[in-house]
Amino acid sequence: MNTSDILNRAADLIDERGHWKGWYCGPNGQLCARGAMYIAAGVVPPSEPEGVWSGDCDHEAVNAATKRLDAHVGVLTERWNDLDATTAADVTDALRGAAEAARAEQ
Repeated sequence: MNTSDILNRAADLIDERGHWKGWYCGPNGQLCARGAMYIAAGVVPPSEPEGVWSGDCDHEAVNAATKRLDAHVGVLTERWNDLDATTAADVTDALRGAAEAARAEQ
């Protein structure tokens, strides 16, 4: 899966499951930006820090997608995602915008 595919799928996952802040996954399946990218790439992060990760993914692909999103929003994804002012729509718009930029460079 390439960078733009991961970013677009991550946006779709947040649309489907809801947005979360403070950790990769919420108690009802909601996702932060990075958690959605991991799931899009094939791994399920735990909903709690002590939980167990499951699945197998290309971590380099997730790192590339994260770097693309970092550049798009101008700050580290985790910090930006967790800001009080950042909405689900902000996250999905940024993910899709970063995907478009990645696609343009392919």
